[in-house]
Amino acid sequence: LQGLQELNVRVILGERLDFESLQHTSKGSSEPRVVRTLSGQTITADLLLLCTGQVPNTKLLRDMDPRTIVTDTGLACVLRTMQL
Repeated sequence: LQGLQELNVRVILGERLDFESLQHTSKGSSEPRVVRTLSGQTITADLLLLCTGQVPNTKLLRDMDPRTIVTDTGLACVLRTMQL
């Protein structure tokens, strides 16, 4: 995040994009894209990177050894040595 801010890249966190606003952008166009967040914020960008949170599929680990999964988050519990 700090590196992006040093490059004057505007990073928006904690917002959800109104996907309806994406339908009004033309793919492959060199013109800036204008999209809208669910809170009504309008964003104009030359480059738009859609990054969404994903839930990891840790079912295999959970089935093998439930202790490898953090109960609250469902994430794999990885030690600094990259061991489960």
